[in-house]
Amino acid sequence: MLFMSFIKRISYLLLFGLVFNFGYASTIKKSSKEEKCLNITEFGTLCYWNSTNNALGNEVSELRSLHKYDGIDNVGVRWWDARDIHSFEVLCNSQVSEDIAASMQVEYWHNTWPDNPPQMPSYEDEEDDMWQGKWITAKTDTEIQGNRIIYKFKPLEKDEIPTADHLPGQITYRRTLKMRVKYPQQYQSLIKNIAVYSMATLKEENIRIEFLQEEKSVKNISGEIEVFNGSLVGLSGWNWKDGDEKKGKNGWDITTIGNGKGINIKALTANALLPGSNEETVITVRSNNGTFSFSTADLLTAPMYIPDFNVYIAPADNPVNFNKNIVKGANIRKQIMLEPEQSYERASKEIPAKDPIWDQSGRRIYLPLACDASWQKFAVEWGGNLIIDKHRANVRGKALDLCKWNGGELNWNFGTGENPNYQRTQENCRMSVLHNYLPVVSTNWNHEGLLFEEEAFVTSSENSTLSPFNSGRDEFSPTVLMVKLRISNPSLNSKQSHIWLQGNGALTEISSENGFIYDKIDGEKYLRSYTQNTVGERLKTSLFSDKNVHGIHYDFELGAGISETFYFYFPFIGNLTSADMALFTTLDYSKERARVVDYWRDLVAENTVFNVPEEVFNRMSKSVIPHIRMSVIKDPESGLYVVPAASFNYPVYANESIFQTVLLDRLGDSETVRHYLETFLQLQGSSKLPGAYTGNQEAVFHGVKISETNDYTALGYNMNHGTVLWGLAHYYTHSKDKAWLEKAAPQLMKAADWIIEQRKQTQIDNGNGNPVLHYGLLPAGMLEDCYEWRYWYATNAYSYLGLKSLAEAFSEAGLPQAEHYLKEAESYCDDIRKSLQWAMELSPVVRLRNNICVPYVPVHPYQRFRYFGAKKSKYYDRYQKGIYPTLRLSSTREVLYGPVTLLKTGIIDAKSTMADWILNDWEDNLTLSTSMNLNTHGWVDDEYWFSRGGMVFQACLQNPISAYLDRHETKAAIRSLYNNFTSLFYPDVVAFSEEYRMWKHGSGPFYKTPDEARFVSQVIDLLIEEKDDEIWLGNGIPQQWLEAGKRVELNKVHTRYGEVSYSLSYSKDSHSIEAEILKPDNNTRILLFVRAPFEKAIQSVIVNNQVWTEWDADKQMIVLPQGEKSIQLIVNYKIGLPSVPLRTDTWKGITE
Repeated sequence: MLFMSFIKRISYLLLFGLVFNFGYASTIKKSSKEEKCLNITEFGTLCYWNSTNNALGNEVSELRSLHKYDGIDNVGVRWWDARDIHSFEVLCNSQVSEDIAASMQVEYWHNTWPDNPPQMPSYEDEEDDMWQGKWITAKTDTEIQGNRIIYKFKPLEKDEIPTADHLPGQITYRRTLKMRVKYPQQYQSLIKNIAVYSMATLKEENIRIEFLQEEKSVKNISGEIEVFNGSLVGLSGWNWKDGDEKKGKNGWDITTIGNGKGINIKALTANALLPGSNEETVITVRSNNGTFSFSTADLLTAPMYIPDFNVYIAPADNPVNFNKNIVKGANIRKQIMLEPEQSYERASKEIPAKDPIWDQSGRRIYLPLACDASWQKFAVEWGGNLIIDKHRANVRGKALDLCKWNGGELNWNFGTGENPNYQRTQENCRMSVLHNYLPVVSTNWNHEGLLFEEEAFVTSSENSTLSPFNSGRDEFSPTVLMVKLRISNPSLNSKQSHIWLQGNGALTEISSENGFIYDKIDGEKYLRSYTQNTVGERLKTSLFSDKNVHGIHYDFELGAGISETFYFYFPFIGNLTSADMALFTTLDYSKERARVVDYWRDLVAENTVFNVPEEVFNRMSKSVIPHIRMSVIKDPESGLYVVPAASFNYPVYANESIFQTVLLDRLGDSETVRHYLETFLQLQGSSKLPGAYTGNQEAVFHGVKISETNDYTALGYNMNHGTVLWGLAHYYTHSKDKAWLEKAAPQLMKAADWIIEQRKQTQIDNGNGNPVLHYGLLPAGMLEDCYEWRYWYATNAYSYLGLKSLAEAFSEAGLPQAEHYLKEAESYCDDIRKSLQWAMELSPVVRLRNNICVPYVPVHPYQRFRYFGAKKSKYYDRYQKGIYPTLRLSSTREVLYGPVTLLKTGIIDAKSTMADWILNDWEDNLTLSTSMNLNTHGWVDDEYWFSRGGMVFQACLQNPISAYLDRHETKAAIRSLYNNFTSLFYPDVVAFSEEYRMWKHGSGPFYKTPDEARFVSQVIDLLIEEKDDEIWLGNGIPQQWLEAGKRVELNKVHTRYGEVSYSLSYSKDSHSIEAEILKPDNNTRILLFVRAPFEKAIQSVIVNNQVWTEWDADKQMIVLPQGEKSIQLIVNYKIGLPSVPLRTDTWKGITE
């Protein structure tokens, strides 16, 4: 960042004659006397803007340098954090007239502020950025003091910003990232200086920094102090001796032997007048012990102990020096180790069960149904009502013309009773799927003494193939939702039964002929349903119509102990006529059911790779296969496969498409993955990413735009490009399809070269010869659902992962470009790490629950303060609502795609100290409520920290499970897996909600296949991991899975080294574990981890009937022999047998 050297270092001026009488809302602190105000000019960058420059402006080192340019009519300041501006001053070279003052105007950058008031349970907390928005002319009052013009803001009104009334009271400040003064060009040489004052007064603070040193050796400590949003008044020694000295105004050089020395600093610090303000003083300590920063506001809570830098910080007048008693108990990660392993039983008791009917928005849960990869998608709503929705099914192009009904959603509701009841309740109804995984939906309920059993599935008409890969399948051929409704009378007396089939306003004028129900649209009759029944001549039927509903009523007497059955067949295509009746009359419910069930059962059997002693996990691993395939759309015009982020509602979010294909790679379904990925190759560059990129983006993997009317592209997630590149490389490494790779290589290289070229934009210095903080990163762009553009580390992490994976795939295939891309990936990683280190040093440390402080790892280079934290919660106190919703976008920025992402993509070593800081902050602060008064994903009370903590609101999409497995913190990984699963799981129908932002009620569409795929992949991670040049087996298996009578099985999972299968079980001989392992056809080094429940050390290992010595009891790890493909192994825990330790020369590749 370029700071303004022309401004005097005295940054705080007395506002002459100004009395703080703001008239703001009651959340503003008021001052009763003249006070110094925080001048934030030097904490930003001096710029001017013209019609050809970029949004960041043209940086200048001093104002007088502008005088050599013609046509400049403005000068101002930009900041990376939003600032609350109190006033703007212009200092001129001579006396100022009223005409000159009136000719100038203050402008500020605006996009979303003030945004919508917060609401429960979740709130989209938007942020502005430097690139998107427009300049707004502020309404100001002007005061002239000699050669100084002071602009103060009038109360904000809707004619200045339409959303002005979102904030209560009179708002006489402006919140912005950029502010400037515009003036007639003839006054350019008149302007000498500008100053921007924020909504903060100044206070003097005296702070003591103690340097801690347990060892008694002599140590030199030298360094200097920097102050952001404040100024250093003075620095002096604390307990200094001869030879210790001050260096300049802000530095020191001392020698210590043990504790007892430090520095005292006196500083002017910010006292924010608004809640949640970024007007907060940060002091950076640079020394030969390392660099860190702290916020003076944090000292109001308690003194700060930062053990990683061996310092203790307290108010200078605090008489208590450092004492280890400042540490209060253990952090969450240490407490996890003291708890029993998490289980589904405990998680289910402590995490509130999902409401099986209603989601967060008060809408009913529904289960999509479709043929494999068909665009014709139906859904069964909880309670048995039916949904046919062309918009929620993402119908596009010519297919949309076939949906001949009014509006988007065509509903069919089943009512029962003489006075029809169309809605079932949790008390009288249950919903399930066949065998807990097959897409045949059952809904059973009772009403007025009768029992109703509804079953539904989808088939293709004309007995056409169910497989989308069969060339004979016509995508425009109708698919049919087949529904069987069985009504039973369990009583001893006959009863009158009523069935009401009610359609919504999508219908206009219905009629019934020979079991067919028609609807009339624009004078044409279209077939909507075909009905059969077993009632016969006793059945009475009548049509009904009332306002926006139309339907048919079936009335018949049902004898005691008798059952009758109705069959309803509904097409998705809406232009069928009486000429198409044979499509329905030739369908046989039982035969079609058997055909559909066999198809899905066979697919699931081919793609199920594990069987574990946690039945709900097995059910999800089976269910995810039909869920993914029913969600996919084979575009009927192009034949391309579209992989959306959910079965309903969501189009293609490319990164979440890859989360699904990566799972299928591991399951060995290479043919399916190849078809799915072909879409990204063919449509490369079809849509642009939003951001400050250059060029036409023809190389970008993001868009799924088949034509102008066939565009499945969702929001512009900038991480899409790198994630798709990773997914394409992952396909090769797991399929070994070299012919495919050689054919795709030009497009893959084009995508990789785009990353390399775009990085060159940011490989610049800051004007002082030093790299900018975002050096080598991609240009600013959008992160996930957060629309503001930033240099997001998560975006860069996935781009690095894509580049690195491409290089590895090329290397494995022997392609000559491998070395080039490997070097580029290494350079990219190095730039990300350097930027991250610099940004971390400038961000204030954060306090953990045990009262120690650790460095905070930010989410982009210029982030000083948390998004998801107490500051942001306090900011929304300005709205005076008294509520604390989940701040979903801030949680997305900082938790969902925060620094944990850098662990998962390899930017940060999961075993590093920085990883410790990230994981401790995740567990202690970001995922618990009381630490920062946060509604994290529903309020998490401390008593439920174990089962309700450690999660983000979209728990299965992103989490630290892989990092915990890398660190061998298996208990933490198991807890995370069970908590994530249980918080999102609907056990009756074996499905996940996408998110939850309040307990009991999920949110988002069904089926949320990327999240389900990620979960199943994470279960596989517990069983097998690929680590550098090794395979780890069983590293995450819970001990309870190896109890007597239980068995863990992994069947033909695909790795980059080949197929792997194994089983682990409790031996018939007590205190032993048996394993059968089938290794790949190579000499890959394989480690088996056996976490047995015996709480005893390994005593001996037998491999293929021979004593085996390459094992380590402490690490519960066995190195498998490399020369044998099939291995039978026994791990014995019987006490009394000799323990043979692992030789040190075999323990390579896993050392920490």
